[in-house]
Amino acid sequence: CKYPLLLKELCKHTPQEHIDFCDTKRALSTMKEVCLVINEARRRMEKLEQIVNWQNSVEHWEGPNVVDSCNELVFSGKLMRAVNGGLQEMFLFLFDQLLAVCRWSDRPKLTKKGSFIGAVTSSQSRTDLFTNMAYLQYRGQIPLDTLEVEDVENGLMVQNGVDIQLMHAWRLVNKTE
Repeated sequence: CKYPLLLKELCKHTPQEHIDFCDTKRALSTMKEVCLVINEARRRMEKLEQIVNWQNSVEHWEGPNVVDSCNELVFSGKLMRAVNGGLQEMFLFLFDQLLAVCRWSDRPKLTKKGSFIGAVTSSQSRTDLFTNMAYLQYRGQIPLDTLEVEDVENGLMVQNGVDIQLMHAWRLVNKTE
């Protein structure tokens, strides 16, 4: 906003005894507050737009739009999931009210116009998935108010008769199930 700068200059060149000095100072203070509100609203809109673009890049999305309940992405990253005696690579997207789970897709998603989106080159990392919008397939979502995290001790875990070595592990438990 340029108005606070103009008002600041006007205050600087207005004598303190001038009849409009106090009003000019108040106007400067008010315009600074207005600019803060505008900038914050702009940042929120950019975050929401980024979430919408991310969701549109995920194949087979089900359920309500993320922006209906969430305002920002808190964290995203790769997770190795213990399944049927093996490990499966999953990608978690932690929003302020929701945890979305995706898996890697080997093919890009086509837009309605027939062009590809979400391309990741060999020089890019899969870990920056939210920004790069890599080829992701929707696997599920859990509202955070139903989610509980449990620590899992380091060591061997037996699942379906297969030993899996765990280090720094935790378990997500859906409290509604």
